[in-house]
Amino acid sequence: MLLSLSEPPAEGAEVRVEFELEERGGAAAPSFLVKVPAVVARVLESPAPGETEGQGVAVQFRHVDRKQRERLTEFVDKTLAALAPDE
Repeated sequence: MLLSLSEPPAEGAEVRVEFELEERGGAAAPSFLVKVPAVVARVLESPAPGETEGQGVAVQFRHVDRKQRERLTEFVDKTLAALAPDE
């Protein structure tokens, strides 16, 4: 996962990444909170793609449980499908 942070931790630092994913059912459904232990894999000089501030920080997840993995996979699949050109 690539983030932009104003004060990034050092490479190799252990961190906890927390973010929300839209739950199944769209905007009216509750969100799914993901809390994952991770390690900082790389710190960039420039912001992450799509960001204008901070430094890019690549983190590698250390442990993702089954439910988190399912939700993350579903989120990525939906995002890729929305970006794919119509056939």
